[in-house]
Amino acid sequence: MMLWLCFALFTLAISLWVSLPLFCEMGQIRYGAGLGMLLVFVVSTLFLYGLFGHERAWHQWQQQGRVHYELMNQVQQLGGLPGLIQGVKARLAQNPDDITGWQLLAKLYEANRQPQQAKEALLQVERLQQSSSLR
Repeated sequence: MMLWLCFALFTLAISLWVSLPLFCEMGQIRYGAGLGMLLVFVVSTLFLYGLFGHERAWHQWQQQGRVHYELMNQVQQLGGLPGLIQGVKARLAQNPDDITGWQLLAKLYEANRQPQQAKEALLQVERLQQSSSLR
């Protein structure tokens, strides 16, 4: 709430400074223009607050950003996408019938802009699904 109040006051100050020539005419203050501008400001500020100013949503957005940042740090610690790909390939070497592992490998290849390898991994998923449905 405090952030929005500061934003509203700052916007009001800037609006008044920019529109000062509208309020004055040859040294005389035109009150109608000033009151009209103030009314437009108040209504637009309330509209913007109602549209975007929900603190719960703001905190949720910040939390999601923090989680994303932490996840990106973990990915970098594992060697980025190439490191993740090598790790999944090592696990698939131990368990080549892991459909979920092949699906993950395909997604990692796609994220790493390796479409041919992604296609091969998806073909392996398809083969494994067909062989498991025959059992």
